[in-house]
Amino acid sequence: MALFNQNGSLLDILFGSQDQGAGKTLASQANIDQADLAKIAAVGLPLLLSALNRNNQSKEGLDSFTEALGNHRNQEAQSVEELAQKADPKDGEKILGHAFKDQDSVADRLARSLNMNPNTVKMGLAILAPMVLKYLADRQSGPSMDQSQVEQDTKSAEDELLEAIRKYANSQNNQTSQGQASQPTQADQNNQAPATNQDGGLGGIIGDVLDRLQNNQASAQPDQTQASNQEEDRGGLVGQIIRSFF
Repeated sequence: MALFNQNGSLLDILFGSQDQGAGKTLASQANIDQADLAKIAAVGLPLLLSALNRNNQSKEGLDSFTEALGNHRNQEAQSVEELAQKADPKDGEKILGHAFKDQDSVADRLARSLNMNPNTVKMGLAILAPMVLKYLADRQSGPSMDQSQVEQDTKSAEDELLEAIRKYANSQNNQTSQGQASQPTQADQNNQAPATNQDGGLGGIIGDVLDRLQNNQASAQPDQTQASNQEEDRGGLVGQIIRSFF
């Protein structure tokens, strides 16, 4: 049964307004905070898609990937939340093992980028990975697709996810600019917490992730010109981080 037939990226579907219950369920399955899982997903999902795309460059890798899609296409569930309840972290570990040469090293690096415990990141990636395979399988469940089309669609899924993150980043930047222009009084500031902490929404979570990535890059490369370029395109930070893994 095709569950992922909604418009939007996988990040939106799991943690946005479309099916918030799925993200909560996955976090409970992994025994980690839902906001932490969303932060892991903001970088981990495009990272996993990028790794799968790289493996698909070889015939052996693409054959293995196509077989895995077939196995996940037949998973039965009536909703994305029900699918999340059935998500198997052991299956996720196998997927991660196929995608990454050293999944422990990847999790450790991602944990440092997000300032999280490596075990938390490993558990998060393992519970998210089966959802990624089912999402891709459903995207490709229409008319029979040859392997080149499978490869192309998987790359499109990665691009769409990065574009969604970029849009969230731009939205956060616009809100920040509007907030600065309005110049609230000190009393207003005391009575209202920052939106990223107050609403707990996906936009705020992604904003927090981008702030962390930007601060990490500024510490490693304190050149003012680079910092200026990063400010102009914060949404591209996730793509930059992903490329550094390969």
